[in-house]
Amino acid sequence: MRWTVAPLLLALLPWSCTTRAEPADGGAAAAPAAAEDAAPEEPAAPARLFVHVFSAGFEHGVAKPGPDGADSLVEAQWRAWDAADDRFEAVISREPPASLDGFDGVFLYTTGELPWSDEQRAMLLDFVRGGGGLIGAHCATDTWYEWPEYGAMIGGYFAGHPWNEEVGVKVEVPDHPATRHLGVSFRIADEIYQHKEPWDRSRLTVLLSLDPATTDMDKDGIYRADHDVAISWLRHEGAGRVFYTGLGHRPEVWRDERFRRHLVEGALWAMGR
Repeated sequence: MRWTVAPLLLALLPWSCTTRAEPADGGAAAAPAAAEDAAPEEPAAPARLFVHVFSAGFEHGVAKPGPDGADSLVEAQWRAWDAADDRFEAVISREPPASLDGFDGVFLYTTGELPWSDEQRAMLLDFVRGGGGLIGAHCATDTWYEWPEYGAMIGGYFAGHPWNEEVGVKVEVPDHPATRHLGVSFRIADEIYQHKEPWDRSRLTVLLSLDPATTDMDKDGIYRADHDVAISWLRHEGAGRVFYTGLGHRPEVWRDERFRRHLVEGALWAMGR
């Protein structure tokens, strides 16, 4: 037998979706649910950073692996920063990447002619020009002298370090995420590089530079008569972004909160975050 419910009876049921309560004072009907009842947006996935520490030339103490292959200080600090910051994930490898699919940036603390294949170097170049980020610290400019496309991409090559002492640093762009915590100037003890071609101030944006007014400019080995010594910069490479800082030689710098913030925020900028 097929049962039916009369339309009138259905309309009288208290849970019927066809009925709507009227305001007790005869005013307008209640407004729809507020926008805040909508489901919140999903948080952005962490940026993925390929961290590569490798010494094909001079080996810095902060890049030297510990006993039995334990993390170098550079690697250990990236792991600690990753654990404390949910905006990025650091994937650490001493081997060249097999693929950069799924990564947002590549960080290099390297020296010399890295043993990457032609295909792997082309992959890095295509990755950055296609929208990925390249982040280099200190000796990343002491790398791949025989690959000129890399020198042009990172912004220049190492040309001596007259200073390994406390120096004055000018903040040229104080409102960038990588510098806004540093004020207009600061002092730090570290090894400071000069750079040679293809370094050209017109090809990049200098964030930090040596302050000759508060630094010993009588050191041996200073070759820039204009005393224009850039310490950190950023530039664009195709659709990608490049961030470089010359800081990071001394162990105490890697433990300095100012440096952590400078490097992490610069990396996030390069990764489009």
